[in-house]
Amino acid sequence: MSFNIRDVAVLVVDGVQTVVVTDGDNHCITSFYTRKKTPRFSTGRVKQSPWGVTQLKEKQVLVDVPESCEIVTVGVSPGLALLSTITTRTGYYSLAVLSPSSPAASTDYCVDILDMSGLVLRSVNAYNNMRLFTYPDYMCVNNKGNIVVSDWENKSVTCLTSEGDVVWRYAPTGDRALGVPHGISTARTGDILLVDSNSNKVIQLTETGEFVRDLLTSDGNVSGLKSIFCHARESFFICCNAEVKEYKCSRY
Repeated sequence: MSFNIRDVAVLVVDGVQTVVVTDGDNHCITSFYTRKKTPRFSTGRVKQSPWGVTQLKEKQVLVDVPESCEIVTVGVSPGLALLSTITTRTGYYSLAVLSPSSPAASTDYCVDILDMSGLVLRSVNAYNNMRLFTYPDYMCVNNKGNIVVSDWENKSVTCLTSEGDVVWRYAPTGDRALGVPHGISTARTGDILLVDSNSNKVIQLTETGEFVRDLLTSDGNVSGLKSIFCHARESFFICCNAEVKEYKCSRY
C-alpha cells in the first residue's frame, strides 16, 4: 500500500517497543512492533484522514481526525483497538497531553485547551496584542508542562503555559531563518528537537528556545521530513514520506 505518514508516537507496552503512526492516505492508525522475533502490525480505521497522535496513558493514544471533527482514543496492547470518540467544535491537526484529563489541540490560528468531552476550556491565539499562530500544525508538551508549538506559516516556535502566557519564542531571521517548521518533540534532557521540512533537517534547541545545532541534515540521506518523536531512551524517530526511521543519539 501507499502510505502518507503524518505523525508518530512511540510507546513501550509490556516491554514491547511499539511505533504508532497516522496514515492519511488509508484513513487508518497503524502500530508496528516485534513479538517472538517476528515483525507485526495492527491497524484501526477511522472515518477520514487522521493527523496528530500523542500518548494519553501507558497503553492509550489520542488521534485527531479533523475532517470529521473528532478525537479518537485508541488502546495499544500493542495491537490497536478503537475505544471511544470525542466530538469537537472544529477539526484539529495536532495534539499534546497536559494531563490525562486535559489535552491541548491546534487548529488554524489557535491552540485550544480541552477536557475529555471535547469542551474548550481555553483558547490561545494572541499575547500582548500580538497574534501568535497561523498554521500551528505540530506541538508537544515539554518537561516543565508547557506547550511548545511550531507554526509553518509564521516560521516560528512558541512555548506557552497552559494559561496562555508566552514563555519564549524562536523565530530567527537571516541564514538561520526557518523554512517550514513541522514536527516538534521534547528530549529527555529538556531540549527541543524541531523538524524543518523545507531544508530536510532536525534542529536542536535548548529548553529555553536557544539554537544548539543542526542535529540531522540532508547529508544524512533523509527527505520528506514531517514529524518527530523523542523516545525516553537515547533515540528519536522521524517520519520520512512513507517510512519511519529511528536514530540513536546520546548527546541530547
